[in-house]
Amino acid sequence: MNLLKSALLVALGLAAAMPAITKPKTVSLADLTPTPEQGEAADWVSKYLTRLHYASKPLDDAMSREILKRYMEALDGEKVFFLQSDIADFEQRYATELDNAIERRKLDAVYEMYKVYLQRLRERTDYARALLSKGFDFGVDEEYVYDREDAPWATSKDELNEHWRQRVKNDWLRLKLAKREDAKISETLDKRYADYLTRVEQLDRQDVFQTFLNAYAMSIEPHTNYLGARA
Repeated sequence: MNLLKSALLVALGLAAAMPAITKPKTVSLADLTPTPEQGEAADWVSKYLTRLHYASKPLDDAMSREILKRYMEALDGEKVFFLQSDIADFEQRYATELDNAIERRKLDAVYEMYKVYLQRLRERTDYARALLSKGFDFGVDEEYVYDREDAPWATSKDELNEHWRQRVKNDWLRLKLAKREDAKISETLDKRYADYLTRVEQLDRQDVFQTFLNAYAMSIEPHTNYLGARA
């Protein structure tokens, strides 16, 4: 097994403070906080990797910036939830602090960023579902940019709303071309968006920690996903 992956799996074992249980429908925000075990596990990983096997990639400010970048990509790789102001705030507060957070075993920043992500996701989901009762004008000539990986972060909620209007319109059109009736399309998309939000709301603190740990791993060895999503 890959050495880095082995270390991360050990860390996840160390961070599991309790046995796995059936996830509730929605995880409380109060429960989305780091545990002491997670702080110890992240610190253990950093010491194990940087001192013994990856000395050329130390846990420093440069690595902190890369971890933040990878964490944002993991949460919102399509750039459809966060605003540019969110990213600017994260960079100002955490770009050179995640290395210190790991060393101090204080991972609060990881969860604070995740809570902003969850807030933005709920806002976009509410907006998308509200559009379904309004209908769409397919006689308008407009271009929908599906792949936003290289796009800049949206600078306002209005800009995000416009993207989501086009996104929902595109989803509607695809079902319409499949000969679905409008009422069925609305029902299908409403359930799709609601189910996605529910799946994310079921993610717990261990899922958040795993996402962050994987961001750290990919900062060391890019283009490799070491730990799959638990949801």
